[in-house]
Amino acid sequence: MSESEALKTYLVGGAVRDRLLGMEVKDKDYVVVGATPEQMINSGFSPVGKDFPVFLHPVTKEEYALARTERKNAKGHKGFEFFASPTVTLEEDLARRDFTINAIAEDADGNLIDPFNGQADLKKKILRHIGPAFSEDPLRVLRACRFAARLNFTIADDTLALMQTISLTDELSHLSAERIWSELSRGLGEAYPSIMLEYLDKVSALRLIAPPLDGIFSQAISGVILNSINSISPGPHAIEQRFSLMSMLTDAKALISILEGGSQTEFSEANFEKLADAVNATKSSRDIAKQTLKLLSLFSDLKGLRAEEYLQALINVDGIRRPERFEVIANTIETLGREANKPEFVEATNTLQRILRGLVEQNLSKVIKQTQPEDIANIVHRNRLDLVRSLLNE
Repeated sequence: MSESEALKTYLVGGAVRDRLLGMEVKDKDYVVVGATPEQMINSGFSPVGKDFPVFLHPVTKEEYALARTERKNAKGHKGFEFFASPTVTLEEDLARRDFTINAIAEDADGNLIDPFNGQADLKKKILRHIGPAFSEDPLRVLRACRFAARLNFTIADDTLALMQTISLTDELSHLSAERIWSELSRGLGEAYPSIMLEYLDKVSALRLIAPPLDGIFSQAISGVILNSINSISPGPHAIEQRFSLMSMLTDAKALISILEGGSQTEFSEANFEKLADAVNATKSSRDIAKQTLKLLSLFSDLKGLRAEEYLQALINVDGIRRPERFEVIANTIETLGREANKPEFVEATNTLQRILRGLVEQNLSKVIKQTQPEDIANIVHRNRLDLVRSLLNE
């Protein structure tokens, strides 16, 4: 007896959604209706689920989960108990999912089962929750904003209202910082990350998950940051760059001063650390953002920069030792400069990069060998400064 004859399986969730949208299908998940764990094992599947019965296909290793229902029993996104049984129907399993577009199933013959009109919402480019049980999982607030950023979808008004109701309770405070960063960073890596941030602000979710940014995306200064975030090209450091730009809004006063050419201004380190801690930013994201803010602070007084300031700027952000990271930081500020109509930012970063290339290529090994150990630091600095002056024609 073949697997299809023995088990009633359906392709579900993102695979069906993405195929209908004409997008690449990366992962396939299946739900099995009317089966028991024993039947799955007897058919060659390997059990892997801890909280509910999930099995790996013996050949493809794709996940097959028994149809199940769920019931809220505690705070947070893990506060659920699941009930898997051969009596659970496909529609009951689909009903526990978050959005209508994620509750479409496909049988072995390619027929679609769509009890909540997800196909209609796909055509309208709308994210809509399935039912009141949506409010039982606070993680869905973040997921809705992330999906909107990925698909460039609008969130339905009634879903937005429900998301705001969740945000105004303490449910979001029960999400772990690790889970918050997981959703936030994935959203920052999507095609339209600004959509996620604007929706998070609109439904008051930032109040609990990223307090330093609460309300900021409704302010005028956020526009240039949101445009810059969207303008960052996809790549291995896009998430770190977008987080760096987002971090600039932790001190809007400093950002405005820098963009308006005010006196040299430093970003609030306390505000930045509060944000990075709240969202559990990775070390890489935290380090790159911190150095980006440090360098950008210098840009409030570009007219006064000479060789000493350019060299010190590179030293301050550890650019000479880590030139690859400096390229990421410089690219972030260049993007901001273009979006903020500040061509001098682009010119200054180009100058810094030109200086950095010269410093990296500079060979001081002979000078160091001829210098007493206690004098090496001063001699190295003097030679570097001479090189910078020559590159700037000072």
